[in-house]
Amino acid sequence: MKIAYSIKEVSQITGVHAHTIRFWEKDFSSYIRPAKTPGGQRRYCAKDIEILRTIKHLRYQEKYTVAGTLKELEKNKERIYGNAVP
Repeated sequence: MKIAYSIKEVSQITGVHAHTIRFWEKDFSSYIRPAKTPGGQRRYCAKDIEILRTIKHLRYQEKYTVAGTLKELEKNKERIYGNAVP
């Protein structure tokens, strides 16, 4: 299993366009924080991918707004992060 994924790989894994992922990084900055290489390329971990899938589900299937999605993420913060709540 890989440790870090590029935005292209994450886009393929999640089915979310790269530009949407970058947009979501701003809206959900408390939850999605990819590492960056010295050259500025984003590197996502498995937890980031899981959170992106959750956001995708809430936004597209459940039809939540950004504000509603943030509330749902906050309610489920412990489940998302386990004991390591940021």
